Amino acid sequence: RLEDPLGNRLHAWSFPPLTETCGARRRDYFARYLLDLPNELPPGNHQLVLTVTDLQAGNTAEATIPLPVTAR
Repeated sequence: RLEDPLGNRLHAWSFPPLTETCGARRRDYFARYLLDLPNELPPGNHQLVLTVTDLQAGNTAEATIPLPVTAR
């Protein structure tokens, strides 16, 4: 999801689940997605909040990435 500097949700995306298994315990995982930012996004120090859930293991991880937006 995309949040403004105050933590208000500006936009959200969802993606279909990926199905992949591995016999060994994983310490990392890579998946690539492209995000289209909203055209009306105002300038400011926004943030992307990424949430990933492993449906099989029942684990969820979340990370926040700063996303400064400047005026055009």
